[in-house]
Amino acid sequence: MARVNKPFRFKQFEIRQEQSSMKVGTDAVLLGAWTAVDGHDKALDIGTGTGIISMMLAQRNENLKVRAIDIHQASVREALYNFSRSPFRDRLEALECSAQEFSCIGQKSYDLIVSNPPFFLEGTRSELTQRDRARHTSSLSFEDLIGTVDQLLTRNGCFALILPVQEGQYFRKLAEAKGLYCVRYCEVRARAEKPIERLMMEFVREDKPIKKESLVINKDTGRNNWTDDYQALTRAFHIIL
Repeated sequence: MARVNKPFRFKQFEIRQEQSSMKVGTDAVLLGAWTAVDGHDKALDIGTGTGIISMMLAQRNENLKVRAIDIHQASVREALYNFSRSPFRDRLEALECSAQEFSCIGQKSYDLIVSNPPFFLEGTRSELTQRDRARHTSSLSFEDLIGTVDQLLTRNGCFALILPVQEGQYFRKLAEAKGLYCVRYCEVRARAEKPIERLMMEFVREDKPIKKESLVINKDTGRNNWTDDYQALTRAFHIIL
């Protein structure tokens, strides 16, 4: 019998995740809560999966309209279902489309672009499951992602993403070579004594001083043993906070 994934419930919405190639995870929650949304009107979520990041952004900015895209048909169907049951349904839409295809038909009209992108580089490829394929750059290379952002981001817009450390450092070099500059980044650790596991980064078209941040998720081992900083970041979403 196929396993049924229970809906993931937040304070203002819930996520059905039975069909999406990527289930609700810490990376998406972090990016959805950390990305700066004030002053933005029109956002693009590249590789939306269940639609979680789109809904988190819409909750945080009541004026924000979000278009979400994904190449996985079942993920788009599920995102549309989740959108339809959320309080933000009128400001959310999802399309089955690759970033490469979308960049050919879109215009520089998004002042906020977000992505929790695939990060397994080509050298790590093996027999891919559906979940692995969603995390593998064969479906969306860093170069293609940067090209899409360059095509669609407004002059004064902002692009935010989350990646493992090594991949994040490599992505930053590629982006800055194309005129997208990292102006804010956050080093994320699971616990204080652990090495940095993720980088959250925001890019703009102008080279400015970088704002450096850090975040530790857990105080110690154990379920939901979150630090004060993580609780402050995600308090608007997690039901138990």
